[in-house]
Amino acid sequence: MTTATLRQPRQNASSIFALKSNIIPSPININININMNTSTSSSNTISQNTRMKLEIETRQLQRSWKEFQELLSYQEQKQQPEDLIREIKAAVEYWSLHRQRVLFRKSIKWAEKCLETMHGHAILMQALPDPKRYCELFFGVVYSIVRAAREQYRVVEAFLKFLARINHAVTSAVQINSTTEVVATLYGQIFLFLGEFLRDYVSKARCRLLYSHNEDFKSNFKNLVTSVENLAAMRLESAAASIDCTGSKAFNYVDHARLEKVGLEGDARRHASQTTTVWQLIWNQRQQKLLNDKLAAEQTRILEAFLASLQAQVHQIEIDTQCHRSGNSSMLPASTRGRNTDKTVVHKPSRALDSTKTTPKRRLLKVALQEDSSPLQDYFDNNEQIHPFGRDQRLEISSSIAKPLFDWTQTNPSLPLVIEGSRPLGLPGRLTLVSACYIAVARKRNIPVISHFCAASPRTNKKAGLIALVYSLIRQLIELTPPMLDCDSNCDLSGERFRRLNGTIASWNDALAILDTLLRYRSPVLFCVIDALDMLEDSADDSLEQYVKGLVTTLSSQNTRLPATAQTSAVTTVTTVTTMTNTDIPNPSSGSTSSTTTTSTSTSTSDQSLSPNPNGLFKVLFTTAGRCKAVQEMFVDQGLGQVITTIDTDHVRAVDVAAVDVAAVDEDVAMLDA
Repeated sequence: MTTATLRQPRQNASSIFALKSNIIPSPININININMNTSTSSSNTISQNTRMKLEIETRQLQRSWKEFQELLSYQEQKQQPEDLIREIKAAVEYWSLHRQRVLFRKSIKWAEKCLETMHGHAILMQALPDPKRYCELFFGVVYSIVRAAREQYRVVEAFLKFLARINHAVTSAVQINSTTEVVATLYGQIFLFLGEFLRDYVSKARCRLLYSHNEDFKSNFKNLVTSVENLAAMRLESAAASIDCTGSKAFNYVDHARLEKVGLEGDARRHASQTTTVWQLIWNQRQQKLLNDKLAAEQTRILEAFLASLQAQVHQIEIDTQCHRSGNSSMLPASTRGRNTDKTVVHKPSRALDSTKTTPKRRLLKVALQEDSSPLQDYFDNNEQIHPFGRDQRLEISSSIAKPLFDWTQTNPSLPLVIEGSRPLGLPGRLTLVSACYIAVARKRNIPVISHFCAASPRTNKKAGLIALVYSLIRQLIELTPPMLDCDSNCDLSGERFRRLNGTIASWNDALAILDTLLRYRSPVLFCVIDALDMLEDSADDSLEQYVKGLVTTLSSQNTRLPATAQTSAVTTVTTVTTMTNTDIPNPSSGSTSSTTTTSTSTSTSDQSLSPNPNGLFKVLFTTAGRCKAVQEMFVDQGLGQVITTIDTDHVRAVDVAAVDVAAVDEDVAMLDA
């Protein structure tokens, strides 16, 4: 049997495939010997058309790589397989020690799968003309992406997942001794995928979305990678038939338009790219509409499933402590809707649209909103939008906090809820973990969520903290908008209005107006979680309280915007005060008494229905270490929300659970198109 290394001259395909048991690492467990005499010359030749397409895709990938490098302001060197392997191993080590390592959990697992199968490319490319050139290009591009996306967990997770699937497909092609024609066609499509991913990366970088917790980095490439997998598993004849068959049901219009780009250059390729973009936009819009329709119709089921997951994530403990509940625990009475106490600095939310009137519509592109709002990223950090909370952790809190939290969660509609501690103003607390857990469960259930942790990046200027909070919420809402947003003609989300948001407190009213507008067109199901709002108040500056009131009013007004048909039902309000003792909540470990005072408002209507809330499911949760004056006035005095005050927060903690309590199979890391 012939032996070879990567640096030796090209050999024929049959002799190259005989080397795979020596080059591929042992975990792949491939031990197939091929008799050189059984191969035919036709299996080692490439048609002129296939050779031309591969060459064109190679040049296109080189151009995309150059644009990618210009964006990053550094010139990447040509890389060998061992360089890429070292880079991936270094990335895994870095993620394992990262403060937010829970975010990189999937990236680590996909990276490990990539390391198991990376050598297959070096083997398969030996069947191509000038294999050294293709190897250097492939490994150089992959190296650049992994290196550039090291801190961008959603980007690197998506890319490594696709790379693992492609590696697996290449290994399959090695095992079945694919012909040179199939190998050339296969790498034409792999290079197409890499080029498309690079262009998408550059596009999202210009909109400053690479660190987003909501942006989708997968959907546009799923079927493109699937076509690579299908091709790798076929002989040339069946592979060509599946690719060239324009009427095949296996490909939708988007996939076919993208695959048509293979081998095109100049105006023809630009036209194909434009066609792909249009079809992708239409497809994404339809998928978003289907998702929104499902969310709107299944609010009750979604809430029940979320509550079950939340209860499983929370461990209640019985402790001798006092928890006080105040404010309004149900829907806001009609007589107090829209109350506004400070018209000078508190933004007044726009009125609900009258469903009986027709207003002209216009369509805004999501990508335009993302680009116009991209300068807002200068004023906050995406790490402020999330707090570490692992899948293998449980939240341990007292039952006096857990029970009202669960009760509020299962109520729809509901006004905002505040869980506050009793620390002095400006000191951090442990109730942050409640918000972190709530967000983690929501994301696990694929529920749209916007969030911000005001103490994550402490600022000496509290007004800068307020700006960071509202700008952060605006950007997240834009990330969750559909690809095409149909809104009223008087809806002002223009680039000019976004340019007014210059990071100063003078832009506060404009910022709240944009936030209010985006909330009007929010997803049918949306959770909003804000932690440490009290950190943005200052006893020496009363104006800060007024700014916070404006934000709280904007958020709390969303669930009070009822359609005209829903405003005609009679509403009866009954207020009850209940005192609960330890006999209501059994405490086997303590005989002492703990009291909880509950002020609630029960609402009954003349038309009780099990149909979904026409206003959608919108939950707003605040957690604060101490008392927030703006919240107290708006929620307790004016009845715009519910407040749970707890004295003892020392028992709030995240605890690790035994591995046996976690699902044995990691459903997130499987070779599936998901």
